[in-house]
Amino acid sequence: MKPAPPGPRMSLSPLARINLALLAVLAAAFSMLLWPQWRHNPELSHGLFMPLIFLLLLHESRTAGPARFLPARGATTVALAGLLATGLAALATGGLFTAVLDWSHALVGFTLAFALVLILLAGLLVFASKPVRLVPFNWISFTAIFVWLLCAPIPPGTYMHLTLSLQLWVTRSVLATLHLFGIAAIRDGNLIELAGSTVGVEEACSGVRS
Repeated sequence: MKPAPPGPRMSLSPLARINLALLAVLAAAFSMLLWPQWRHNPELSHGLFMPLIFLLLLHESRTAGPARFLPARGATTVALAGLLATGLAALATGGLFTAVLDWSHALVGFTLAFALVLILLAGLLVFASKPVRLVPFNWISFTAIFVWLLCAPIPPGTYMHLTLSLQLWVTRSVLATLHLFGIAAIRDGNLIELAGSTVGVEEACSGVRS
């Protein structure tokens, strides 16, 4: 019978402990930055639970997910360097946006969230390596990292494009349904003209993020 793969190792080298502490500080600083928006913006209120969800998913990854660890290869090193470089560049870009705009601006929060995700992915490559074996390289670990993007504010231009696209998609879907039932109707933007009246599809509500 094939033996079960060994679980994640708990003992860490001093360098790995320093890297883990730096990642924890970055996540904590990002949470403190967005904390006022999480408290006062109904669309971001789920962010209040984000640190706890992140830790629970990492625990689930270690206990219930596939125990897959990465061997030391050149491709892993290249991916690690690319993620770190891109993450640091996004972090610097967020700093520039902060100087031009403000800490509370949606573009700043989203850019810093993107930088955090990239840096956490780089950390995953390190802690999911066979010499470290702290967090397995599985889809639960990826989910724990990418959900940070869902608690960041959406930039205004992106949000308007998203709501407009949803608005027009709903209008086209309603028009197709009316035609399916034999009801004569034409579309003009977000307006549906029937034989005796006109119906308008309003902008998407705050449930867009949900």
